[in-house]
Amino acid sequence: MGDYPQNLGKRIKTLNNFSANTIKLTPSNSQTETQNIKSSGARLEFTLPPNSLLDLSTFSVFSDYSTVRGSTDADGDSRFILARYANSLISRLTVEVGGQVVSDISEYGRLNSIFMDYQFGIEGGSKKLCQNIDPLKRVNKADGANLGVIATTQNNAAASDAQKLVFDQFLGIMSGHVSHIDTGIVGNIKVTIYLEQPSKVLFKSGAFNAAGASGNVDADVALAEYSLENVYATIRKISIDDGIYYQSVSTALSSGIPFAIKYNDFSESKSGSTNGNITVRAEVMSNSVDMVLLSFYPQDGHVLDGLPDEAQIGAVKTKTAKELASEGKVNCFTSNYYKRVGTDITSTQFFLNNEPIPLNAMKNEQVFKQSLIDFNIHDDTDNGIYYGINSLDSWNDNYWLATCSLSALVEDSSWKSGFNCTGVNATLSATTTSSHGNADYIAQMYVMTSRELQAFAGRQINIVR
Repeated sequence: MGDYPQNLGKRIKTLNNFSANTIKLTPSNSQTETQNIKSSGARLEFTLPPNSLLDLSTFSVFSDYSTVRGSTDADGDSRFILARYANSLISRLTVEVGGQVVSDISEYGRLNSIFMDYQFGIEGGSKKLCQNIDPLKRVNKADGANLGVIATTQNNAAASDAQKLVFDQFLGIMSGHVSHIDTGIVGNIKVTIYLEQPSKVLFKSGAFNAAGASGNVDADVALAEYSLENVYATIRKISIDDGIYYQSVSTALSSGIPFAIKYNDFSESKSGSTNGNITVRAEVMSNSVDMVLLSFYPQDGHVLDGLPDEAQIGAVKTKTAKELASEGKVNCFTSNYYKRVGTDITSTQFFLNNEPIPLNAMKNEQVFKQSLIDFNIHDDTDNGIYYGINSLDSWNDNYWLATCSLSALVEDSSWKSGFNCTGVNATLSATTTSSHGNADYIAQMYVMTSRELQAFAGRQINIVR
């Protein structure tokens, strides 16, 4: 039977008059806003092509990224390095459809880092050449020296850190789970990317100078900035002129049947200072609550500093994060703001309306295993996780994440299968215990839900939450 023609007896399907092309978009706001960014507030705005059938999964933003040097004094300069993943530069992502905000994700960079870490894939690095997956992989083209150094005494005065960056693989409605949307039906779509402040997304390739040029120990911090120049976006535009598609859509709309798109939305809750003995709660009303994600971050993560836990990997001048991880070195390989800390967490348990999930509190090894199950990568050989997660100790110290999935694990992402609490608030909570002595953690919990965008005749938009 192995030689039996698989297409024998099957109907050959043909799509006539189909074409596709990639459209280039320029930001609708001034690009001077993204130059020499010193604080939060800068943004990029894109309006997608009107009256077009678009593939949202192909939306990508290109830019020339660069930083400036640290201050110059007797100790030399130190280079500012971008945190792992290009999308870490995004603090907030909003999408408007027909003038209505349908998606608004705050703390986007932290959330993106979680999904990128757990959806890295065996060949993930080869597909992310412009996504800054290895922040230590920096080469000065002038002399061939590696710029992503950890040595505290190296002088990095030669050049700024510059690279080509691409923002893509977005979360929310731009993720492209049901990727095609017709702006002729839903109206104009505006995507706004708010950029993060430098102190959160940059770290230094060396220790801070004892005194900067002004005699202030924080002189380097004041000079930290980055720029995005030559920014543009692309998206795939599709044309189907077979006399059937548009006629069928028009007939459906005139009959009161909406053009519908299912997508994920995220809300977040954040605690004050804690030592890890805490319960974090969120009230949610949705027809599909899909997943809860919890992690802890350093309280001082917003303060610009060097690479966290530099002593654990030593004063290495030439090795990349991947090379260090393959040697068993333990590090977050990013700025302190994105480091997920769970070293001293002794138990974790989720609750839905006071019902425990799971029935017994989890220790960290079970929390790790459960996260693989909830991301549906526990039993395959195709999907991997970030190579920095090279041991349980590494995961505990730098990548800790607790998850609680409430939806069925199905391949078809158009299904809604999460917990239905339409019309009544559901209380989601996570309780952890800890042996940590200091209240220097911040607990952050995300709730992922499914939404449905419905577009009716006359471009009337309705969001089913």
